[in-house]
Amino acid sequence: MLNLAQALDSIDCADRLVNLGIKGKGIRLSNRTTTFMGTDFFTLAPYTRYPYVLLISQTMTEKILEARLKELGIAVVRGQKAVGLKSGEGGQLEVAFESGNLITARYVVGADGAGSVVSFDFGTVLLFRFK
Repeated sequence: MLNLAQALDSIDCADRLVNLGIKGKGIRLSNRTTTFMGTDFFTLAPYTRYPYVLLISQTMTEKILEARLKELGIAVVRGQKAVGLKSGEGGQLEVAFESGNLITARYVVGADGAGSVVSFDFGTVLLFRFK
């Protein structure tokens, strides 16, 4: 099973994010005098190239991901409210926006929360592994 860092590695984004983030190598829960619980993530090293938690802002993460998508020739549409989604010809998806614009795409990602038209109209969540 892929973890998030490995999935990001498969689209050549993991190292870009790691270089900009802060690596958290462990965690300790304590008060001023006593440690209640703790762990070090180095024990994950045999299983992953990323044996740490990465601290990086959402804004920076989105910038890196969007730049990579642009390199791949993939457009990101922002500031548009999707109002409908349906299957089109040849496996394409048709997305209707509140503005009246209509686009077709091979993949559509609804990143607007639980009430996403993309999630609701499609009726399921699909995970794709990008190569």
